[in-house]
Amino acid sequence: MFLNSGLHIDQAPPLHIPLRFFATAPLFMVMTGLALSLYGAALHGDQLDPIAVAIVHGIMLGWLNMVMWGAMYQMIPVLAGTRVKAIWLAQLSHALLVTGLLALMLGLPDFLPWRGALLLTASVLLPSAFLLFLLPVGWALWHAPATHPTVHTMRLALLGLSLTLLLGLLFLLEHQFGFLAMDRQQMVTIHASWALFGWVGLLIIGVSFQVLPMFYMMPAFPTTQAKQIVLLWLTTPTALTLALMFGQDLQLILLALVPLYGGAALYGLHIARLIQQRKRKLWDATLRFWLLGFACGTLALLGLPLAILLQTDLMAPVVVLFSMGFAGSIIFGMLYKIIPFLVWFHRFSRLAGLAPIPMMEDLVPDRLARTHSWVHGATLIALSLGWYQFGGVLLILSGLFIVVALWHALTQPVPSLPQVNGMEDFAKMFENLNKPSAPPPPQT
Repeated sequence: MFLNSGLHIDQAPPLHIPLRFFATAPLFMVMTGLALSLYGAALHGDQLDPIAVAIVHGIMLGWLNMVMWGAMYQMIPVLAGTRVKAIWLAQLSHALLVTGLLALMLGLPDFLPWRGALLLTASVLLPSAFLLFLLPVGWALWHAPATHPTVHTMRLALLGLSLTLLLGLLFLLEHQFGFLAMDRQQMVTIHASWALFGWVGLLIIGVSFQVLPMFYMMPAFPTTQAKQIVLLWLTTPTALTLALMFGQDLQLILLALVPLYGGAALYGLHIARLIQQRKRKLWDATLRFWLLGFACGTLALLGLPLAILLQTDLMAPVVVLFSMGFAGSIIFGMLYKIIPFLVWFHRFSRLAGLAPIPMMEDLVPDRLARTHSWVHGATLIALSLGWYQFGGVLLILSGLFIVVALWHALTQPVPSLPQVNGMEDFAKMFENLNKPSAPPPPQT
């Protein structure tokens, strides 16, 4: 699957770099699920309620963004053919992201007496974590020799992430110090559009151009159409920002969504064709995650204009379906492929042909992913219907599935090879041979 595919597997980072992000994400899922179970009623009220904001960022930063960062550290060297410089900074970026996000989630609700200190800590640690991620990753992408559409899309997605970060930092400082008079609902919508469309959605679409054909033996995604899809998709958050900042006219807002729907329709048509043309016809659990993600993304896009026109609570399930349904499902599908591959490559590939080793499929059983897909589907239904307490319990269970997958892959024993000294073997070939007799003395 990976041989002769144009991938630079030899340039992959150490195993602990992506796995630290993959292992932290389910812990934030458990934490966010617990918050949903205890305080989910806050999501039925004001979208700017501090508890609701903390829960949303637990999902977006602690789950989705955490996995996406770890995946980019892995994919850029492999897909783009260039190493991320100073890869050790990934460990520091991860530590700052985790501690900064914990400070944000604990500081937003009015629970603790040192709330101001926590928010100030988050306003320092989170931008630092983003900078330590963006600078080396951005440098690697902009100097990458590869010209695949996935690489170009990653570059644009980093710009979307940068805008999302700037807006988020502005919110955090304004929330703490109140120095700026602004329409908070307007800015929240701009912030969310760049986070969902300009960062999360764009990166997932770009990565799918490469990993879907690679994972499922499909034909290559057409390059021209890929570029058209990315251009159309990125036009919407740009146009939506302008429409909201200059007039907030409802017709302009709906008009800004048109490129997004054009790009989504073009993407869906090509994906459906590629799935039909795949050489490996098996329907494993990971492909079901992808299809669930596509279905949720379609429902979210269909519901978005209705939510805007009706001005009802329909926006909440639209966000759930896009973030956790579209992005979350596809991220799960990729994790159940990436985790066994990384563990197999780093721990077992050198032993291939020399000792009995497990197959990649053995490292994470398909039945685990299959059961998880049902739990994740139930989670999406519960949260879309507003059953936040029940959905929180299911989200905890969903995070535990990823923990079990990591544990199962990492605890497989690595066989040892007998140490053989080649020179000793060579010497043994001659140890039983008779030594030649000494030549007779010359006669005089």
